[in-house]
Order: sequence, then structure tokens, then C-alpha cells
Amino acid sequence: MAHSSKKEKPKTLEQAWNREYSKNETLWNSVSEEKLEFGKGERILELGCGNGQTLKMIAAGAEKVGAKAWAVDFSRKAVEICEKLKKKYAWKNVEIARGDAGGLEFEDEMFDSVVAFHLLGNIEDAKRGSAIKEIARVLKKGGKVFVKVFSVNDFRCPDGKDKTKVKSNGILEHYFAQEELDEMF
Repeated sequence: MAHSSKKEKPKTLEQAWNREYSKNETLWNSVSEEKLEFGKGERILELGCGNGQTLKMIAAGAEKVGAKAWAVDFSRKAVEICEKLKKKYAWKNVEIARGDAGGLEFEDEMFDSVVAFHLLGNIEDAKRGSAIKEIARVLKKGGKVFVKVFSVNDFRCPDGKDKTKVKSNGILEHYFAQEELDEMF
């Protein structure tokens, strides 16, 4: 009987992310260099908290001004990693939960700011609109949205009309044109 050395491809995006985070909890070592400023007592939501690199920056900034942060990811493993970070850094102003950006379990207009760094490109096209609607629903009027995505000008962007690819690890990546982002927000 022949034995294949190739691993079985994950059936869902969640399985793909869980596998990646199980292999290496620090998929990205760099801390975000974005300068996000929060006001006193604000409520901040991070969607797609992953391995917590952006959450470290958010938690530190929020603590300085007495703000509170919530971090959400649909990957069970990502949530576990962020819970470890919360314990390690003794964050009292951070709540971490497992959830889907397309169906958030928060009240309407609950957050002053929503941070979604490299989240929207990892959501299937058909579900991306739901995530955008949920961001709008949970964000207070006049609130701020911080988004970071890969551009169609990125050297990894696929040629042709379809700017979405599924990487060999099963993770989806969409590359955005400015016009797409303008239409979303």
C-alpha cells in the first residue's frame, strides 16, 4: 500500500488557521507599527486577533487611557494563544472570545473603534459583506474603523481578474483595489 507524505488539506478556513497556529503560535513576530490612539474610557474591538501581535499594541494603548478592548477570532487556537498572552501580561482591560466577524455577539453601537488588520482578505467573498455589516452595526456613530489589507499592487497578488487565492496551507487571501475598500466603507 502506498503511503502519501502530503498532509490532507483542511476542509474549512477555521481548520486551516487552527493548523497554522498549532504549528507555530508566532506566525508573525512583528508588532504592528500602526499608531492607533484611543480616548479615555473607549471600547475597542479587534476582529481577527490571531496570535495577538496587534492585540499587544491595542491592550497597551487602551490601558494608558483607561479604555477596554475586546478581541475576537474564529480560530479556537488563536483564542487560546491570546488567552495565554492575557495571562502573561496580566491584562485587566482585555476580553477575548471566539466568534465570527459575520455574526458578532455584541450590542449595536457598542464600540468606539474597530480594528481589523488582515482580516477582510481572509474572509470568503460571499461572507465579507456580512462582516462589513457587522462592523457597521457594532460601531458607534462617529466611531473609527482601522483596516489593513494586502493591495492588488502587492507582488504576491495573482494575475488576472480574480484577486483571491487559496494558499497551499488552505488559507484564503484576497488582494484589494482601493475602489473595493472605498465601496465597503
